[in-house]
Amino acid sequence: MPGVYIFAKLHQEGKWHPLYVGETDSLAKWLAPHDKWPVARLLGATHIHALIEREAATRVALAKQLIATYLPELNIKA
Repeated sequence: MPGVYIFAKLHQEGKWHPLYVGETDSLAKWLAPHDKWPVARLLGATHIHALIEREAATRVALAKQLIATYLPELNIKA
């Protein structure tokens, strides 16, 4: 399934903090070997949030919007 995904950690206030945002045409194939996951885990990530989206243009636009809004540190450092 194609989609947008977020590696996230939970803050003490109970709010999610995105560490990395990405998009892919295959969530199953891309997430298992993802090179950012080990680093995200070291930064406290415990969850992967995913949204299935079949349209490539929509996935790219949504990922860009999420990155611009939340400035995830692993996207900014890249």
